[in-house]
Amino acid sequence: MFATLDIHSYQQYLKEKEILISYQGPVSQTILLDLGLNLKDTTYSKTTSQSARRVFAVFIELAQNILLHSEERTIFHDKQKEVGHGLLVVRRSEQYFQVISNNLAKITAAERIKNRIDHLNSLNTEELKQFYKEQRTKPHEEGKKGGNIGLVDMARKSGLPMTVNYKEVSNTHCYMTLEINLYREANIVATNLSENPASTDAQGATQ
Repeated sequence: MFATLDIHSYQQYLKEKEILISYQGPVSQTILLDLGLNLKDTTYSKTTSQSARRVFAVFIELAQNILLHSEERTIFHDKQKEVGHGLLVVRRSEQYFQVISNNLAKITAAERIKNRIDHLNSLNTEELKQFYKEQRTKPHEEGKKGGNIGLVDMARKSGLPMTVNYKEVSNTHCYMTLEINLYREANIVATNLSENPASTDAQGATQ
């Protein structure tokens, strides 16, 4: 038998943290589309259309990352389709939206992503724009799923520092968490990339 689950307390927690979406499981194209449409409807009612589009785009990028790259795989037997398994969370605060993903990854991959994010966080708006243009002209790496610009595009849409951390679960694998913060008001542009809402009013969204 299962231990008793306090649904009321869980529901209160979701409300207190202003969590708009919390999903854990396989991320197929169908599930991605359903969650994305639900998020779009929710955010359009809570902010400007431009901000809602940015949140939607970042959510889709992180969901696709799980679908394609998560080391934990699930096979949908009706279609014999293998998809990634992971966690997706979207929450809001007074000033920000926060989009979070968590999935099983190779430690080498997590370290590579961390180095890439550290570099992107060090760039200003114009440098990001130029780097984005350079990445768009690069050919896809052989055998690599996806393109070169996912993280760069999210950095440009956010305008705030991205956060990545990981917890090792073996000598080769870890659970990697990506956090992307976006202003709720589209006309606000970050001028100081050291500003990190994850350490202020967005704190508490992750473990």
